[in-house]
Amino acid sequence: MLVLSRKAGESIKLVTSQGAIHLTITGIHGNKARVGIVAPPSVRITRDDIKKTEPRPNDRAEPV
Repeated sequence: MLVLSRKAGESIKLVTSQGAIHLTITGIHGNKARVGIVAPPSVRITRDDIKKTEPRPNDRAEPV
């Protein structure tokens, strides 16, 4: 596991075959960090703390 330290406003860029993923620390409050994620639409982003379920067809749909 790679462990990196970042301050609020600093970013990490991950380059994949599907494009670049940008992770930005948007804020730190106590022992919690807020992370902003910018990724190509083809990259699926999930959270381990959410119960794993099958994706619904409209999960990645653009807002109308």
